[in-house]
Amino acid sequence: MRKGFEPIGLFLARRAVWCMAAIGVLTVFFAVGIFRIDIRLGNDSFVSTKSNVFRDTLTYEQHFGGDGVYVLLQGPQERLISQETAKKMAEFAAKAPDVPHVVGAIDYVTLLNDLLASDLALSFFPPDHAELAGVIRQEIPGEKMQAIQQAMMAHLTPEQEQQLAAYGQSLLTEAQLAELAASLGASARLPAAAPADGGQPVSVEAPTPEQLEAFAASMPPEQLQAIMASLPQDQWRQALSSVLTPEQQEAVTQYAMTILNEEQLKAMHADVMQALPPVQEWATETLRAVVFSEDGHVPEALSLLLPEDGNHVLINLITAEGLDMGASEEMMAAVEALVAETGLSDGLTVKLAGNHAIYSQIEGEVTGSMAFMLVLSVVLMVIVLFVIFPVRRRLISLAYVLVGLVWTFGLMGWTGIPVSIATMATLPIIIGLGTDFGVQFHNRYEEEYKASGFDAEKAVVRASRHIGPAVGIAVVLMAASFLMMLLSKSPMMQQFGLVLAFGAVICYAVVMALMFATFALLDRRGAAAVGRNKEISETKLSRFLYAYSGFVRKIAVPILIVVVLLSAIGYGSDHKIETDTNMLSMIPQDMEGLVNSRELQDIAGSTMFLTFLVEAEDVTAKPVVEWLASLEERIEGNYAGVEGVQSVSSVIGMLGLDPAEADQSAIDQAVAGMPGSMLRTLVSEDRRYAALQVQIHPDVSSAGQLALLERIRLEAESLAPEGAAIAPAGMMSLAAVGVDNISANSTWIKGLGVVVIVLGLMIIYRRVKESLFTVLPIAFVLGFIPLVLLLLDLDYNPLTIALSSLVLGIGTEFTVLVMERYKEERARGADGKEAIRTAIAKVGQAITASGLTVIIGFSTLMFADFPVLREFGITTVIETTLCLLFALTILPALVFVFEGREALVKQAAERRA
Repeated sequence: MRKGFEPIGLFLARRAVWCMAAIGVLTVFFAVGIFRIDIRLGNDSFVSTKSNVFRDTLTYEQHFGGDGVYVLLQGPQERLISQETAKKMAEFAAKAPDVPHVVGAIDYVTLLNDLLASDLALSFFPPDHAELAGVIRQEIPGEKMQAIQQAMMAHLTPEQEQQLAAYGQSLLTEAQLAELAASLGASARLPAAAPADGGQPVSVEAPTPEQLEAFAASMPPEQLQAIMASLPQDQWRQALSSVLTPEQQEAVTQYAMTILNEEQLKAMHADVMQALPPVQEWATETLRAVVFSEDGHVPEALSLLLPEDGNHVLINLITAEGLDMGASEEMMAAVEALVAETGLSDGLTVKLAGNHAIYSQIEGEVTGSMAFMLVLSVVLMVIVLFVIFPVRRRLISLAYVLVGLVWTFGLMGWTGIPVSIATMATLPIIIGLGTDFGVQFHNRYEEEYKASGFDAEKAVVRASRHIGPAVGIAVVLMAASFLMMLLSKSPMMQQFGLVLAFGAVICYAVVMALMFATFALLDRRGAAAVGRNKEISETKLSRFLYAYSGFVRKIAVPILIVVVLLSAIGYGSDHKIETDTNMLSMIPQDMEGLVNSRELQDIAGSTMFLTFLVEAEDVTAKPVVEWLASLEERIEGNYAGVEGVQSVSSVIGMLGLDPAEADQSAIDQAVAGMPGSMLRTLVSEDRRYAALQVQIHPDVSSAGQLALLERIRLEAESLAPEGAAIAPAGMMSLAAVGVDNISANSTWIKGLGVVVIVLGLMIIYRRVKESLFTVLPIAFVLGFIPLVLLLLDLDYNPLTIALSSLVLGIGTEFTVLVMERYKEERARGADGKEAIRTAIAKVGQAITASGLTVIIGFSTLMFADFPVLREFGITTVIETTLCLLFALTILPALVFVFEGREALVKQAAERRA
């Protein structure tokens, strides 16, 4: 293998200019690719686009809309609930569908208008609520109200007419009674008053006014009522109305309402509802009476849109399906413009919340964080290289790592790999790894340059021959470990592993080629190297490491026992750590959209819904509606963390129908009478799909959401009627399924990663023992990952769960470099114990230097605004430090114990011989 690298070194030395020019041209090509990179931080990054839940989510959003945008209005209640604000809200809702990617809007004004036009009007505005009905009727123009009252009177029964006549007569004064008698006398034959001597009354065909007055004064009320009842309805009503004052007429109308039967009352109330003007035209007093009609409180039907009992107003915008961050940004800018255009913010505070409000701001946060990490990584690397790497041109490796970084992210752009929560973390990792490789190349070149008598070509060839394969083996094993993440079900994890793998390979190739070509050009005249006064073996650190290995030799067995036990405890504790896929906990917590969304949850309660897509030939068929009603009852009664359930069945129940008792025609009529704004969120236009929406408490963990999702799905499937199906769908369901995807195959990823590295080492070393010596220290470090997370009280997330692959890759590089030097010393005739001590002393300083560059590179993650990156940075720094420590401690301990035993066995055999 080493001989194969000699031609590479010779080519780099003799064709340095051509090599650098070719890399420069390719760098321009990859730089163009950087501008093609997309940013994708949604829940869909947790699941494959080919998965059932992703496809079902697209179907769900096509019919019921995507994530909502919430417009929260805050201010004085008298201004929030007023005609002025209602008119602005109506204008905003009417213009909302013109906003890009918005398909509709729901607010309390829109909902009330829809209710008035639906069969739910009588349920929300009950006829028996006399005070509310009276206030509402004031909004109806006089001529329309008079027509409604006339229609009501026309449908009175004879008994009701007699009751109404009696009540009207009881209100009359004597003068009004005489006037009524005169009016009746003009159209009826009245009996004469009885003579004073008590004889029979005499009929009068055409009574004089004096006779009418006498009749009215002497006639018993029952006789007058009987006369009125004998006349045509319109005649006696006209006669009675002609003598009543306006106040008495209103009293008669109110009395008429009290004697109506249920059917008449509903018919009149329906007429009233239809005659009402749009809600936004109502007087402020009427609006407040309706909004606070539940004994001074907001009715349940309006509570979500008027949270905290009307102290806030909420507008929910329904969005189109499948929006990316660019679409979210465009949409939110248009929403802000519409708020300003309609004047919603005049005298009120308007806050935009919801996932789209967050995602529209995330691109700037991602760009800013990556730029910050890049600058900080470079600054820290410069400091580290100046402090611990005393050679000429010590910064050159860092400069060429940045070229490798351009290639890596350019390749992401050309291949369509997006920037996600995971892949953005690769930036400082690749800088650290690339600088690590550069330090190894640079260090070996300087040694060979001095040893060759300052001959640049020989130094490049010899350095390529020795360090190229050593670092190359580590890079191949590292990339293989990273590629194990392709076994994950999460696209984010797969992309993370893929970017790390080709990033490591690219940096290895680019940095080696550029550094050796540059050295060949700069040192072609054979100038003496300056900047290092001592050989590595003469430094204090080298002498310390030699002494340290002697200390390890004395307590090798106790060290191994303690490490094995702690690692075993760690492996056994892994199941105690939960997995968090809540994207909102991973992004900067001071983002305006996130702050507004959290405030909205505090005000309005949970805005978190696990949603399910119901599919059937007709989701409003009685068996399906019955099934959903039964399922709602079970979920609300038996599932902790559930705050409410809604489907088409619950709305049918609001209409007073029991799905179990109602026939199909009644159900069809109920569905047809639902408010449009409510129906379109629950039933598709073709009635093939329905939504089941389960509101959950915000404190339910990601793992709890997944467990809840699975329980509901299994129970729903067990109860489903023939031809009906149910499946998780929607963004919350994607996140819940993402919990399983992220943790799925994690054991396989770890196990196969170790196996692949062992097999690779066996192919290279052709000895099991040396392969195990190389991989066991890192396998022990893997057991420490759960212990570190438990001590830091951290959950697994898309990054920390990838620590195993990262630790395997980086740790293997350290142990491979130690093992390569160990083999070299053995080849020179040293015994196992002395060989490992010499290897630790000679290569330990280089490993320490390169290890520190990796650790410092990772440490920049701890300063990122994204909590998920900070947590990953902390744990990665700790684990990488353990990798370095175990490479310098556990590997020699294994050699001391097992090589020593082998030597003892060999000596015993020789004595027996």
